[in-house]
Amino acid sequence: LEIKGEDILIDSEILNNLVDPLMHLLRNAVDHGIESAENRQKADKNVNGNIQLEYSKKGNYAVVKCTDDGAGLNSEKILQTAVKKGLIPEGKPMSDAEINQLILIPGFSTRETATQVSGRGIGMDAIHTQITAMQGVMTLVSEQEKGLEVTLTIPLTLSSMQSLLVQSGGQTLAVSSRGLQQIYHSESGSLIKQNDEWFYRLEDMEIDQDELYPAKFFSELIGMSNENLPDKKRSALRIEDVSGNTKIVIVDQVLGYKDLLVKNMGHYIPNIPGVLGAAILGTGQVTPVVYLPELLHSTVKHQYSLTNAAMGLVDDINGLPVALVVDDSLSARSSVTQLLKDSGFETETAIDGLDAIKHIEKTIPDILIVDLEMPRMNGIELTAHIRSRTDLKNTPVIMITSRATEKHRKQAQAAGVSLFMTKPFSEDELINNIRAAIEN
Repeated sequence: LEIKGEDILIDSEILNNLVDPLMHLLRNAVDHGIESAENRQKADKNVNGNIQLEYSKKGNYAVVKCTDDGAGLNSEKILQTAVKKGLIPEGKPMSDAEINQLILIPGFSTRETATQVSGRGIGMDAIHTQITAMQGVMTLVSEQEKGLEVTLTIPLTLSSMQSLLVQSGGQTLAVSSRGLQQIYHSESGSLIKQNDEWFYRLEDMEIDQDELYPAKFFSELIGMSNENLPDKKRSALRIEDVSGNTKIVIVDQVLGYKDLLVKNMGHYIPNIPGVLGAAILGTGQVTPVVYLPELLHSTVKHQYSLTNAAMGLVDDINGLPVALVVDDSLSARSSVTQLLKDSGFETETAIDGLDAIKHIEKTIPDILIVDLEMPRMNGIELTAHIRSRTDLKNTPVIMITSRATEKHRKQAQAAGVSLFMTKPFSEDELINNIRAAIEN
């Protein structure tokens, strides 16, 4: 292990938040990247693998690079796994960079067994989630049989961010300057449509040559109505997406740059792909701060139906059923979780209903064991939410509570609770009820 730039000064809050991502990076480099001594000898490499962790500063950003000289990402195997799991249609043309991004899907892994060093694909997803929460960017550059370079780019301050204010669909929005290569005004190019796809033709008089770039309307990317009128004069933003491809995002008007105080939207709003946070403008208007490379990537993921498929990724590796234990009591969560693990279940835990919904967005459980009384969202409200979703309406929900009145039983039954159990309960009774609920 070689460390460079260790004398770089980084805000202590950022450094503390980097501990877990760096641990995941190093574990993945050791377990997934570096080959065995025998395989390294066959590849004419030094039998000792090398991992380099490098810290640096670039403008207002801290950059952390983790590079190993291992086997790199196996794009072919990643693609085969993605097709097998139904994440992308077979035969869909994708570049190696786009294929490699698939490893960031929650639960995705090409590994068939777990090890004590790293898990089954959760490491990269954990890193990506935490870096995004820090308003940072994670990029992967892999070369087969030569290694993988993972770059984490994080703002040196978590509060202030240089952003470009734009108008689109009648709304003023902020766009993070990261990934923004150039701004084109209305006279710089024109929109054309080919095979139901929009392209932006850049008219560069100096080189006397037209260039075509895939184009997206910003208003459509954020789910707003849009008038796709090619003759309407609009500005364009040239973006390099997370796969290294150049895209054009069309906006109605560019208003200029501004340093904004960006706030996290808190626990009540789940993570929204492409949205780093919110800021208050001088007019008092609250606007989302959008990171276009991620927004473009999340749109591609929806085209491949990756989001829905990722939600359905359960533990296919060993076939164990997944149970989500939801209780605001640490002791209750721990005891039920340990009982389920001993009985052959994969377990997830949540402290209340809202926290449970965040877990469900990543992995659909086979069964939920929920408490009745919890802060923010109680067990009955959580059950009602689950029954309202088509992908969860048949998922068993067992409620365990000390409230044994007929009133609470009727409320639970009306919400859709599968089985109502009161404390204290027998461990054997709980396991038998869980197995019966799953089998049914």
